[in-house]
Amino acid sequence: MIVNNYKSNFNGRNLYIGIVQSRFNQKISYKLLISCLNMLKKIGVQEKNILHISVPGALEIPLTLQNIIKLKKFNVLIAIGVIIRGETYHFELITNNTISSIMKISIKNNIPIINAILTTENIEQANSRILTKGIETAYAAIEIANLISSIKKLH
Repeated sequence: MIVNNYKSNFNGRNLYIGIVQSRFNQKISYKLLISCLNMLKKIGVQEKNILHISVPGALEIPLTLQNIIKLKKFNVLIAIGVIIRGETYHFELITNNTISSIMKISIKNNIPIINAILTTENIEQANSRILTKGIETAYAAIEIANLISSIKKLH
């Protein structure tokens, strides 16, 4: 039996990436953004191929992603934000609605959107996850963009 097995591809050289970052909890989300951008550049994404847009809060991320998709330029999108339970009483509403909307937009438009929205109980948890989440996000973005591109070539 012959099986075609996809091997992960982490070459970002020819990819276009859109990033939407929430400014709420900006000190943390900015560090997450920088961690992600640094790794994207290390794995070959050209700076000129990255669009970064900041929005007031997490609830504004989905609509902005939807509008970026309409440009028909990007291979993958990234949502960056920080939602901390202690800072809003409606943590679950913001988290659930934002994440659900992002998934619906991704599936409806057939474009991968990487969720780099940290949802934590406190600032300490958020700070402890910044570096690794930024790096993981960059790798996930490149891998899924290349995977989807490979699948589309099977037609």
